[in-house]
Amino acid sequence: MKNYSSFLPVINLRDYNFVYDQVIGFGELLSTTIISQYLNEKHLKNSWLDVRKCIKTDNYYRRANVDWEATRMHIAKAVEASTLYITQGFLGSDSNNFTTTLGREGSDYTAAIFAYCLNAESVTIWKDVPGVLNGDPRHFNNAKLLNTISYTEAIELAFYGASVIHPKTLQPLQRKEIPLHVKSFLNPEDKGTTVNKTKGIEPNVPCFILKQNQVLLSLSTLDFSYIVEENISEIFTLLALYKMKVDVIQNSAISFSVCFENAYNNWTHYCYT
Repeated sequence: MKNYSSFLPVINLRDYNFVYDQVIGFGELLSTTIISQYLNEKHLKNSWLDVRKCIKTDNYYRRANVDWEATRMHIAKAVEASTLYITQGFLGSDSNNFTTTLGREGSDYTAAIFAYCLNAESVTIWKDVPGVLNGDPRHFNNAKLLNTISYTEAIELAFYGASVIHPKTLQPLQRKEIPLHVKSFLNPEDKGTTVNKTKGIEPNVPCFILKQNQVLLSLSTLDFSYIVEENISEIFTLLALYKMKVDVIQNSAISFSVCFENAYNNWTHYCYT
């Protein structure tokens, strides 16, 4: 039988992620350049800032990790308190100055990074919803606005899928107890939601999260041998390698099931040698 595998392309996932990050940032760079110039023409004086010179990360492309000490030093040098800056969200750069991205909701995370490094009084994020609701209004009727949420509750909601905020955004703010305001740009005078050092949620109502397009992977042993810590560690190493975010796990003596997000469509990537 003829072997056709030699005709199939070899997909190097790391190279793909690198190229993705070098290309995807141009939209942010171009749009902020246009906005900065427009505001200057309207006599709202501002300075355009390339965020890649401020936020330094590792080279874990498409979901880079911030180098906090280097980032703090670069932001302190680049930012003056008396100046209005227009900059980009979502982007950073590694030690070789290649562009990196910060993952889902990276623009909100960028705001939190700057707030943390500059000891900001508060951060306001503008959305197309009234604030943080107890359910996604696209799927749940009569979703209720949460007036205040503690950092702990907000991080739990965000981690399990509340798309309006991201757990990465909250972590640096919580460390310095910087309040986060989530408000609507459609109704900017409304109060929105405040995340701060409080307890629980107000009003105290149940919260619902619907996650779609999940992948369920079930494994079991053919010889009825146990699935032990070494096996589970190997599975999670592979999930981490391909950037699969795990949501739910279940295991028994001879089976293991995991539900994860396929955020980058890596599930359909195959490598042939």
